[in-house]
Amino acid sequence: MKRIILPVMALAIILLALSGCVARPQGDGTGLVSVVNDDTIQKSISVSAQGVVKVMPDVAYVTVGVTTQDADMQVAQDNNGQMMNAMFEALKSAGLTDDDMRTSQYNAYPLYNYSSGTNEIVSYEVNNQVVLTIRNIDRVGEIIDIAVTNGANMTHSISFGLLDEQSSYDDALKLAVEAAKAKAETLAEAGGVKITGTLQMTENTIGGQIYREYEMAAAEDSSGATPISTGDLEIQASVTVVYEIE
Repeated sequence: MKRIILPVMALAIILLALSGCVARPQGDGTGLVSVVNDDTIQKSISVSAQGVVKVMPDVAYVTVGVTTQDADMQVAQDNNGQMMNAMFEALKSAGLTDDDMRTSQYNAYPLYNYSSGTNEIVSYEVNNQVVLTIRNIDRVGEIIDIAVTNGANMTHSISFGLLDEQSSYDDALKLAVEAAKAKAETLAEAGGVKITGTLQMTENTIGGQIYREYEMAAAEDSSGATPISTGDLEIQASVTVVYEIE
């Protein structure tokens, strides 16, 4: 009687095949066999989606400041302090509080005459800047005018925001999840499969992304205040969701 002798590897593959598993030799030359049970593999669809919410801002941030120069450093500082204090008092009378006025920058430095070739100090400059939090955006132009009238000789960096950004971001996050589900259902229907559950959900933008749009208006308003116009804030959230299918 003729006998057939099979190599150990071949025999292992046959036995695994009979047991419902698949043997996959590794490519490292060791002769080891890794076994994957196909019945345990989860079929899934992974989608990413974005949610966007547009809202009107309810707070404005304006940077204003005072710059003074004098041949005497102390005089430049004293003049700067007097002008800043006058501006603060006027802004408080207009309704702003100490918490609404935050110092963002203070510099005091010499100015040189380089053309003489001796680097001679000709004067000193003091620069003091504060960020104003204006909780009524309809008054932005008015507040800027009050600051300028009472000593501010620089104004820049106007931006708008929300006092409660988290609430709007949560709305954008919900829209992103809804969009992901709709996208996954479309893919499942096109592929002839059915969604049976959610395996994983990941927030891609922690805290969200906020895009601010604003511009200076072309003409003065009826009150004669400095014209400021703002557009909507666009708040974005993004998620990636993995759905189980069958």
